[in-house]
Amino acid sequence: MSVKTSVMVFIEQKNKTIADVSLELLCKAKELADANGWFLARQFESADNAKVHENTTGREILADFAGDVGDSKVYLQAVGDSIDIILFGDDLGMQNGPQISPRMYREFALPYEQEVIRFWHRYDLDVILHICGDTELIIDDMPETGADLVSIDRIVLEDAVRRVGERVRVIGNFGTSDIWLGSAAEIESAVEAMVAANRSCPMGYVASTGCEVPVETPPENVDAFVRAARGAGLNPDFGLVSDRIHA
Repeated sequence: MSVKTSVMVFIEQKNKTIADVSLELLCKAKELADANGWFLARQFESADNAKVHENTTGREILADFAGDVGDSKVYLQAVGDSIDIILFGDDLGMQNGPQISPRMYREFALPYEQEVIRFWHRYDLDVILHICGDTELIIDDMPETGADLVSIDRIVLEDAVRRVGERVRVIGNFGTSDIWLGSAAEIESAVEAMVAANRSCPMGYVASTGCEVPVETPPENVDAFVRAARGAGLNPDFGLVSDRIHA
């Protein structure tokens, strides 16, 4: 079947997240397909599609790259003498769960994450593992990668601290839409509450956004986040680490 009709839909994006806009585009595509009798591909909703990739192309790709640490060697040659920590991102999560099952994660992703992280550890570098999206189903497996810190996105922060906080330091997970669209006062209040609730993480807690800060975020909102995180994270017995370093 040849589909010759292409439709581009523009949606007003002000005050909407990428997820909001993507959902609206999907709904619009379904509406147009139903109204006009068009074919609508649903490859990510088909169990057969996932099964084919798991049993054929997925395994072929992994076999081709077995033992390969990607561009890690290139990065090390370029900046290895100037860095102390690596942020390793693996974009496996969606809005409501991982793109693959926990079983597939353990077979197809975890061993290779471990391999890359072991490479960086050989050079005495700490590694942050960040997986975007909802990682609730695989959060217990993420410390098994060997990462020194785990950065989370769309998962209840307190739950993550409870489940893995005794095995790894936890980073996260203030909403990127909140830091972009909220007021400075709202951000300060929310960040203070977030830090207060999670600063007792046994292995340590780092206040951060759940993912990248949107480029249009007002600078005063970033300032409010940092100010609130520093204030709420202050230990009266020790002060700020930066103060002790420069004392």
